[in-house]
Amino acid sequence: MIRNQRIFVASLAAAITLLLSLVAGSTAAAQPPPDRDMGVTAGQPHAYKINGSQTARVEHSDHMWRGDRAAAGRSARKQVHDPNGYCARSGSLCTIQIFNGDRYRVYHFRGCALFGLDNFTGLWDTHNWQSRTAFFLDQNGAKHAEYWSGRASNVNWSPVWRIRTCAR
Repeated sequence: MIRNQRIFVASLAAAITLLLSLVAGSTAAAQPPPDRDMGVTAGQPHAYKINGSQTARVEHSDHMWRGDRAAAGRSARKQVHDPNGYCARSGSLCTIQIFNGDRYRVYHFRGCALFGLDNFTGLWDTHNWQSRTAFFLDQNGAKHAEYWSGRASNVNWSPVWRIRTCAR
């Protein structure tokens, strides 16, 4: 009887240990990348670096509507395409998304890296000021399209899940 109790307790302890390791393992795997901005509201567009050069990063700037949505749109487009603007000077791949329902957000992908995209949708102005071609990747990581250096055209972001800058 005591032997059966010891076997039961040992089995229960092993099962609890296994369960805790599975829970801890799945929690750790579900953590976002370390440079992820956790202040972003769920469902809003967000970009983050997955891996790449140490200096590579994604930045953004906002163009608030404040009663004049068209003016905010012109300002965002100018930032993306202006040869004397920040996108060009920083050598970034830049694009636009609507953020929080009250602004246009211009994303600047700088340096050579793989960037993840959350909730990027729609057809938006994009300009590759980098000296190399970027690859747009689908949900499975396969190349969806190439966006060469100097290209300035609209991109349909709905099927794009990642960007690999300096791909070629």
